[in-house]
Amino acid sequence: MTKLFEPYLTRLWTTDKGGVVGAGFLVTKKHVLTCAHVVNDVFGVPEDSAEQPTGKIVLDFPFLAPNHSLQAHVIIWYPPIPNNPISDIANNPISDIANNPISDIANNPISDIAVLELLTELPLPRGCQPVSLLKNNALRGHSFQAYGFPAGYNEGLFVEGEIKDMRSDGTVQVQGRQPGTGYGITHGFSGGPVWDEHETGIVGMVVAADNRLDNSIAFFIHTDSLVKAWPKLDPDRTPKPKRKYKRTLLPYLPNRRDQELELGELIRAHDDKHRPLLCVVHGDEYQCSDKFLDRIREESLPNIIPEQMHFGVDLHPFVCDTFQSVNELHRKMLANLGELFINNMYATCDEVAQAIAQRQCPVILHTDMSTTDWQRGGHINIIHGFIQFWADWPVLSAQNHLLLVCLCFNYRDIEKMSWLKRLFKRPSVNQAIRNTFKDLASEHCRVLPELPSIERTHVEQWAKIYLSEFYYELIPYIRELFQPPIEKIAMEPLAQQLKQILKECCDMKTTF
Repeated sequence: MTKLFEPYLTRLWTTDKGGVVGAGFLVTKKHVLTCAHVVNDVFGVPEDSAEQPTGKIVLDFPFLAPNHSLQAHVIIWYPPIPNNPISDIANNPISDIANNPISDIANNPISDIAVLELLTELPLPRGCQPVSLLKNNALRGHSFQAYGFPAGYNEGLFVEGEIKDMRSDGTVQVQGRQPGTGYGITHGFSGGPVWDEHETGIVGMVVAADNRLDNSIAFFIHTDSLVKAWPKLDPDRTPKPKRKYKRTLLPYLPNRRDQELELGELIRAHDDKHRPLLCVVHGDEYQCSDKFLDRIREESLPNIIPEQMHFGVDLHPFVCDTFQSVNELHRKMLANLGELFINNMYATCDEVAQAIAQRQCPVILHTDMSTTDWQRGGHINIIHGFIQFWADWPVLSAQNHLLLVCLCFNYRDIEKMSWLKRLFKRPSVNQAIRNTFKDLASEHCRVLPELPSIERTHVEQWAKIYLSEFYYELIPYIRELFQPPIEKIAMEPLAQQLKQILKECCDMKTTF
């Protein structure tokens, strides 16, 4: 269960790192959300102190790198309300959701929220991933999970229970215990995320508990209040895609519209985000299928699924090196995925699927195969074996973002056509593979049009779209590339020549 919180949960220590005072969670790659009173505990001042602390805060990611301390400081501060009767049930009764809906939270003051900015320039521990918040006004009766660090438990405890209802001060009441112990939310859980099992996402932040009445009663700040405190947390804020490309990708952008369009239609039609979308990208070994996937990440997905693009796209190659059978292919695929996502080549399929599902952004996985693999692996069996591996992938409700799996097949010219084959018109190995892809029909896999070589008109159009300010300077260079009898150029040699042209003609000195 703790793996649910692994990528983003933090714990905050006292300034001398003598003990843990509370929790927080990563909401961007540089920002952690927690409670203001937890920050006050860090510095040993009264919990209801209104003054914003200016010192450095020590925190870590207990599941990913417990010995890797990071420093942060406060950039957004909403102090606790002095003598706030948040835990006084008698004076602040639970309200009826029908009479006091969550949307009325705008009438309640924002308090006890702090946004921390990480100061270290060191990379985050491997596996760290920001979590996005969910908005929902109907949480009553949902099961929840939380994780905190009460006194004596620096390694933490988890609690599960039921969400009750909104209170008149805008907080939400929950009731929960640690299974089998009766231990409920208490001091040390504050600042931690509240995971809604029904919504499969974070719906708020733990802020207080009432241990006088029943140590299973606690309260959290709803997403709406957190967003009001820092609008950048709003899950409905969709960043506008910028038409700006990495210079390393620019020479690989001519053409590919047919493949891009078909893949876009497949993604839009892919209703079941709990399952991976599998497709085949194929072309000869000089067509740069890997750069096509970079193009999908940088250009296509921000326009196709902008609502999922808050934290970019994870693009991961996974290696399927030498294999002699479908079973061996499956074993090596799982081992490589386990090593990639949880640093464990012996991980189970369920463990890897859970790690991928916890990513808060679209994930593209791709592997390369070639004509040599086809011959060694038993012809069509390797294709069906690859498809079957992903068709059997665990279906998780927590998988709420696109999981795109691409088999990039590269045709290699490994054989000379003998006079006997020519006489009987026997197809080459590569042609047999193309025929297989043409006939491949599966509900689990789609084959994109083959990546073609590039014509002059495609390159001229590329210059007009991406380099309009240099268009007329580029045209003579482009036409020189396609002097007769050259009509088409494969992507790899074309990109190398375009890089040189861009350096000379457009004064682009950046290394490509």
